[in-house]
Amino acid sequence: MMKRFDFETIAVNKQGEKTKKQIKWMKATTSPMMWGTVGLLFFGLFAFIGAINPNVWKSAWWVLPLLEFIPVLRGYAFWKARQKLMNAKVTSALATIVYQPGQGYVAEPRVDRDLLEELPPGKYRFYYLEKENWPLCSEPLSSEAEMRANLNDAFISAFGYNKEHLENCRRQAGAGTLKTAEGVLTINTVTTSDGDGYSSSTPVSFTVGEATFDISRPGCGALIENLPYRVYYRQPEESLAKQIANKIMSRKQDFEAIEAV
Repeated sequence: MMKRFDFETIAVNKQGEKTKKQIKWMKATTSPMMWGTVGLLFFGLFAFIGAINPNVWKSAWWVLPLLEFIPVLRGYAFWKARQKLMNAKVTSALATIVYQPGQGYVAEPRVDRDLLEELPPGKYRFYYLEKENWPLCSEPLSSEAEMRANLNDAFISAFGYNKEHLENCRRQAGAGTLKTAEGVLTINTVTTSDGDGYSSSTPVSFTVGEATFDISRPGCGALIENLPYRVYYRQPEESLAKQIANKIMSRKQDFEAIEAV
């Protein structure tokens, strides 16, 4: 669970500095060069039209400065944004991520939404750029065991069972009456387009190990991707041929309980 944190980056940000990777990303995101390229394209297009029809320069000379004004203005805005990021101080805020039914994972006290990642519930120090709310990294203050316990408590709240049910699932798995799937959780999505160039991804299932489970069950919003889990489920009594067919078609199934491991 701790593998998702970059402790070298945390150490640099803790000293009030930005890493080379963070600086590179800030410069790439706020580069004014794109608008400089747009300005050159406008100039080239106008020059090409003027070469074909010299009268364009006489009758529409005022169009070129107008076209050039837009990329210059946008380029200047990007340059100013870059300067603000480069000069901004690294600061931090303490917060605790908790699971709230109907809302998902939230931070208490509240921090800017952009500072939150898909983090296991627990105590954190968030590093960001002062005034800009530009997120840098998150430092876990809870132990891995505490985050795992918090995550399992979140599942109990989200799926509506209790600790006794989870313990019972563990006993049944030990007795062989329940099957288990263990591994890193991945969420499977289907991408759809509305025909206007916009697309959206809809979660349809999640996979742990070699088993695929139904994600439409209430409470699945508490699942955090790319963390190790153990899922307890019942294997339906089916013929071998049907089991093979279900596996080929990635048939989704329900589960009894899930826990972080």
